[in-house]
Amino acid sequence: MDMLETPRGRWVRWLWTGVFVLGFACAGYGAATRVNWHEIGPHATPFGVLAVILLLASCCFCRFRVPLVEIHFFLFLVVTSWFVPIATLGAAFLFFLAATLLGLRFTRDVGVGRFFCALLVGTFLIAASVGWLLPYRVHTAPVYTAVLALILWLNRKEMPELRAAATRWLLAQRKGPRFPMVLALTVCFVSLTTVWQPTIQYDELAYHSMLSFQLRELAHFRFDLASQVWGAAPWGSDVVQAIIGVLADDDGRNAANIAWFLVSCAALWAIGDVLGLTVTNRWLSIALFASQPFVSGLLGTAQAENEVTAVTLGMLFLLLKSRDPGARVWCCFLLLCGLMATLKASQALVALPFLLALLPSLRREFRGRLVILALVVCGLFASSYLYAAFLTGNPFLPLANGVFSSPYFPLRNFIDPRWLSELSWRAVWDVSFDTNRFQESRAGGAGVSLFFLSSFALLGLCFRKTRVPMLVLLVAGTLMFGLVQYFRYIAPLVIAMIPLCLFVGQQVLTPRVASLGIGLLAVTNVVLLPATSHTLRDDTLKNQLSFVRKFRPDIHEGIANAYAFEVEAAAVLKARAGPAYSVYLADPERPYLAPFAGRAFTGVWYDPTMKAASEAADADASGASWRRLFAQTGIDFVLVTRSQTVSPALAEALKKASVDFETSKYMLYRFSLPVDAVSPGALYKARDLSAWLRLL
Repeated sequence: MDMLETPRGRWVRWLWTGVFVLGFACAGYGAATRVNWHEIGPHATPFGVLAVILLLASCCFCRFRVPLVEIHFFLFLVVTSWFVPIATLGAAFLFFLAATLLGLRFTRDVGVGRFFCALLVGTFLIAASVGWLLPYRVHTAPVYTAVLALILWLNRKEMPELRAAATRWLLAQRKGPRFPMVLALTVCFVSLTTVWQPTIQYDELAYHSMLSFQLRELAHFRFDLASQVWGAAPWGSDVVQAIIGVLADDDGRNAANIAWFLVSCAALWAIGDVLGLTVTNRWLSIALFASQPFVSGLLGTAQAENEVTAVTLGMLFLLLKSRDPGARVWCCFLLLCGLMATLKASQALVALPFLLALLPSLRREFRGRLVILALVVCGLFASSYLYAAFLTGNPFLPLANGVFSSPYFPLRNFIDPRWLSELSWRAVWDVSFDTNRFQESRAGGAGVSLFFLSSFALLGLCFRKTRVPMLVLLVAGTLMFGLVQYFRYIAPLVIAMIPLCLFVGQQVLTPRVASLGIGLLAVTNVVLLPATSHTLRDDTLKNQLSFVRKFRPDIHEGIANAYAFEVEAAAVLKARAGPAYSVYLADPERPYLAPFAGRAFTGVWYDPTMKAASEAADADASGASWRRLFAQTGIDFVLVTRSQTVSPALAEALKKASVDFETSKYMLYRFSLPVDAVSPGALYKARDLSAWLRLL
């Protein structure tokens, strides 16, 4: 007899049902009073309309017994092909298929989650190897295609098992519950619409896409750490996007993010299987994950947290799986730790609690082999750290420079004071409804489920199955958030808590109450999607869907020019000046270096040397110092935003230049360098440190 069916158990169920309802009421109150609905509401309409259309279509599919998963996936691919080239999607499929088949060699004892773990492990092995080869001119589509084809051929015997597993899962879902499946598929479709955006975010254009642009144009990475101080930061996520980009000669960010999203869904399903969640609750966990506003917002970026989320869920799965007799998860876990290290150095704060929790499952006979494997993993993931240490003296540049004293950055530890607010007992409430204090978003950008599920997270410490994993996630979240109060850094841990909280709810709530509550949470989160990103508050989705309706394929060009005209300017410069040019980006609010493949320079903190030189030039009102600076560095172009007010000194210098090209967004000035000036591109050549590395 179930304990909760006894008189005492029924009282417990009623008590936690009351807590559930109270939490939902508080979350509703916070959303109603703290969120600026006048700003968010109108922009949520396209997401709502799309969701309603999908729900109605799903009802029709159910009536005619159409397989829901397959038809939703097909519809998504059809619409996505308007915004992401088929070649890019094909390149991503080729890469991740090769990674999965390669990883299957290391995940034979993992069990139900073998395939998504294999994809993560294979991704680490390929990306880590490419990371060591970045200085060398081998990064071309033929080389990548040949290597991936070789991996596929060598591991071709694994293909039937992979195909059979996918077929079995799809056939099983045709007999599953319809309501949670329809909800999850609808929310996933709506959330994934942000991957349709072109590369228009600040961090991508200033840093993350730099690797992809350089590999596609130069076939190697320049290691110009003087122009971009983050240039040798852990690059695992950027390498994956660059590989896809080189294969398709396009931006690989969109396709990679679709893959990370699907891997996270597969991980949630596998975690639910290990925990013993019902099929309904497994679908609800996917719906709740996909509905998080910050998840959809991240899918429109190149941030590493898209991949970090999948890896964190993989670690949680292995921790749960380690309790099964005979489970050998240590090999796979160490490889995932390596993947985590290639993504962010700070993820050591996440990996360490997982490592300590797994120690009891370590068998004596495996210790020697695991030490060897750990050393191999360290050698694989260390490329960015060792290259940075060799070139600059700081393996974590610009972090901890007060310790390593690299000349490439001021002698202080890098700290962003925006995210050093004081924490209080209201932290969960503040993150949920004053999200702008903890991230570049509006109130509600973190969604309402963090606050809603917090009580169930604490209750999870009382259940044997969830006690250790919940404690690990809470400790990791406390360490990470205590270091810096930036919500994006703990977002993967919040996602990992979802299946654990649903397990708790499955124990203390009736299925109908839990399903209704999670469904309402998912709907509320979808409405809050525009709160997480400024691009979603600019009706980007509405404009994209209107272009689909009118059968106009030029939507990317219009959106890209509206947000990031630097991509067009880079193409113009390459066409008009050839490869031997250098350009100074005069707008300090737009240090978008990436599209120029290393030929752009800017006077912001990313480049301390150029920043100091530009400040000194601004002190000379005649503009002569600016002209002298350009002559000494070989910079022959200056890109000026029309809405920008340039300094008086630079304005004087530009009077001696000619307007080479202009649009309604920007003006491109060209200097005729004096006879005694260095050749155009001199600074570009001097800062190419990859040549040093190729001599090793």
